[in-house]
Amino acid sequence: MTTVSPRQFRPSRRAVFGLGGTALAVTGLAACGGGSGGAASGGFEEQDLALPTYVEPPVPEGGIASEVEGMPMIFTAPVQEYFTSVEEAPGSGEEITTFQVLWGAPPRPREKNDYWQQLDERLNVTFTPTLTAADGYNDKFSTTIASGTVPDLSFVQDTDAIGQRALADGAFADLSEVLSGDNILQWPNLANVSTNAWQVSAKNGHIYGVPNENPFLTNFPLVRADLMRLAGHDSMGSTAEEWLQVMTDIAALGTAHGKQIWGMATIGGNEQAMFEWMFRAGTTWQIDDSGKVTNVLMTDAFEQVMEFEKKLWDAGVIHPDGIGGDLGDLFTTGQIALTIDSFNGFFGNPIIGQVVDSTPEA
Repeated sequence: MTTVSPRQFRPSRRAVFGLGGTALAVTGLAACGGGSGGAASGGFEEQDLALPTYVEPPVPEGGIASEVEGMPMIFTAPVQEYFTSVEEAPGSGEEITTFQVLWGAPPRPREKNDYWQQLDERLNVTFTPTLTAADGYNDKFSTTIASGTVPDLSFVQDTDAIGQRALADGAFADLSEVLSGDNILQWPNLANVSTNAWQVSAKNGHIYGVPNENPFLTNFPLVRADLMRLAGHDSMGSTAEEWLQVMTDIAALGTAHGKQIWGMATIGGNEQAMFEWMFRAGTTWQIDDSGKVTNVLMTDAFEQVMEFEKKLWDAGVIHPDGIGGDLGDLFTTGQIALTIDSFNGFFGNPIIGQVVDSTPEA
């Protein structure tokens, strides 16, 4: 969640437009874990949430918009033409300061960074971020709040006690009235943020910033099509049993492109989640037909998951050290057929590029 600060800030048209433009433009740096909507009360009273009006974003030429709620727009080729979403740049040439967490390497400095320079030019601001490594974020955030000099925009890890306390103590401006209902239509890019994102990021019915809108499904499986074809298949099938047969045949290859290969590295984590998707096991805690709350481990669907995983193991699909072993990243070295990661992992990290570098035939 990206919030505006400090509490005394009185949102103007320029300031809020700048908040939206900046927060959305650097969404990769301003990602956060999901909020629960309604922090522990302290410095703000609970109120009914007045949601901003939602306007479905336009689909650029070449884009594919899913009819399924919560799925991102995708492109199968680079965008050839861009459109202008606002009539004028939101900034007035002033400096915009931020406090942001960094999960990877820091960016190149402004004078050597074309993207940063374009960001300044297109927003008509001087974008000046304070970037803090993830492992030192809490300490730096606490120090920043305690100093009383809070940047214009701050990344707030609102699932953390320190972030919750800062919000409850009134360190950040309440934007509820400014952004509620049709008021948000003054800033069309903010109106494109989904209703769900505002709901889950609000605190006690208050809007304190622009939420980072993650897809409902953030992780997905990726399969090596070259290995699939070598095993005699042109798809992964449409049922669990067909999928199992494809993976079994891939594992039976033993080697490919001069490397020893397996179907999957492990059963666990993201892989476990995938098998639960396949059998519609549902969320961790559920309400059964009798109205009783039950854990997914106690469901019939989860029993099917375990039986299916045993079939995978017996078929040799899983690496022999795949339960409890430290395998490193065998997918990027070209030895695993299927792995699961996020959009950012596959395309931003970039895992796909690393696979191709290690195994050009992939």
